[in-house]
Amino acid sequence: MHTREFVSYFPSKSTGFGHALRRRGIQRAWDDVQRFYASCTDVTEPSDLELEVARPTKWDDEAAMWPHIEQALEHFGTPTSEVLYGSQDWKTGELHKGGRYSWKRSRSQFEGDIAYLVAGEPWPKTAMGMISLRFTQSFKWKQSPALPSLARAHPGSPRGGGAFTIWLSRKCFVQPDLSIPFAHDEPAILDFLSELQVHLPFRMHNNHFRRQVPGKTPETGKVRKMPFPVLLG
Repeated sequence: MHTREFVSYFPSKSTGFGHALRRRGIQRAWDDVQRFYASCTDVTEPSDLELEVARPTKWDDEAAMWPHIEQALEHFGTPTSEVLYGSQDWKTGELHKGGRYSWKRSRSQFEGDIAYLVAGEPWPKTAMGMISLRFTQSFKWKQSPALPSLARAHPGSPRGGGAFTIWLSRKCFVQPDLSIPFAHDEPAILDFLSELQVHLPFRMHNNHFRRQVPGKTPETGKVRKMPFPVLLG
């Protein structure tokens, strides 16, 4: 249970609970994430890894997709799960083309999976994304030259940090869940966020910040909107 107010950052449903990574290309996007981790965090190993390959929908070029699908099935072996059709017409019951193959992956396979995705670029443009690797990593902020204002956090504040759920694909995407170890009205929060933005692999937006106000018990804590923007520019 936290006993001091802090600020959280979690994108809303309107953005898919996340943001596109700043740079296009799987290797460049992943390099940016790794630089952020190294500069600002103590990070855990990736978990909940899943690789997914889409089947063609009626909007896709099947001839362009199937060679890649067959290659993936040969490379990764029997899928952990597969869906062999897309949505179902609620009037006629007709099953639309689509679906996907997915594989649960391990940490030992992680680097090889990224290399496979990078080697296959550019992947065919598809309605649902040809191939993606999803995983989660949690982290704590670390005292470093990248975040000098972190030293100004109150000793009783939560250390802060968060987690990223990342999709490496033709369009790389992240769902961030961040805890900022300052109250909304502490002057240091502006410096901390200015420093953080330099290293984050995505762009933050003011409307996704919230105050986390403690109560007497965990159940009585409150989530409040920020009374003013905290990002400059």
